[in-house]
Amino acid sequence: IERMHQKVESGAEFFQTQPTFEPRAFVNFLREANVQVPVLAGILLLKSAKMARFVNEHVPGIKVPEHIIHSLESSSEPERTSLDIAAETIRELQGNCAGVHIMTIKWEEKILRVLDKAGL
Repeated sequence: IERMHQKVESGAEFFQTQPTFEPRAFVNFLREANVQVPVLAGILLLKSAKMARFVNEHVPGIKVPEHIIHSLESSSEPERTSLDIAAETIRELQGNCAGVHIMTIKWEEKILRVLDKAGL
């Protein structure tokens, strides 16, 4: 939080976060940080449970919760589940941040479906 405030003092006009998978924790963090610039929440489309585990093991600062991995793993339609997870996260964040940055990793064609599922 201190680092965010230092960045604002140095001229940062907005923040774009790493992917978030826990909207309540994200909103609580934003309230605590109380930065006076827009914050865009990162939304990562997870293609599979394998990808989620890879992120957990190899990408510092990102934690995909086990319940999300389990949802992807047990789904008969992991693509649909992934898009549902992203849409639900966006819905839960709506009104609590300035917007979202959807990270697709070669799934750009899925963006409109996610936004539609999120009600946007």
